[in-house]
Amino acid sequence: MNTGHPDYRAFAHEARPRLRYLAMLLSKEVVSRNFPQPGVGATLEELVGLLAALERSGAWRGRARDDE
Repeated sequence: MNTGHPDYRAFAHEARPRLRYLAMLLSKEVVSRNFPQPGVGATLEELVGLLAALERSGAWRGRARDDE
């Protein structure tokens, strides 16, 4: 894991968003290893970036407990 990555740093001090980000990275690895195809890594990286942007925007903060 790249703890210097801007996405990781954005969530480093927030438990739930950080856990969701780490779950995104794990999911990316699981999919890329189970479905090895040319270019899948780059596509999944873009997906993780999109999901991280949504996380940073607060798109999933509908419930108060998510703000922890």
